[in-house]
Amino acid sequence: MRSAGGAYTTFHISGAPDTEAGAINDVGQVAGIEQKMSGLDAGFIRDNSGNITVFQFPGAGLAAEEDQGTAAVAINSSGTVTGYYYDTAKVPHGFIRY
Repeated sequence: MRSAGGAYTTFHISGAPDTEAGAINDVGQVAGIEQKMSGLDAGFIRDNSGNITVFQFPGAGLAAEEDQGTAAVAINSSGTVTGYYYDTAKVPHGFIRY
């Protein structure tokens, strides 16, 4: 993240080999994807204080293989997150998280 004054803020989810920020809203909340050590993707929300909530959408496949897990891809100024997940049959679904 970059402030109006040009300062950058970086972050990484502890224990995750990969943290990908996908979207930021006008109050500084970030939504993205965390890849777990197992290879499974999970969604995350980082609030403007730096607190991170990692989540799996209910019904998402939890196997550490391609086309499993949850991805958070957008966040609005109310903190509502949209994204997608793959179920255990590897069928993609969209979601809205309030």
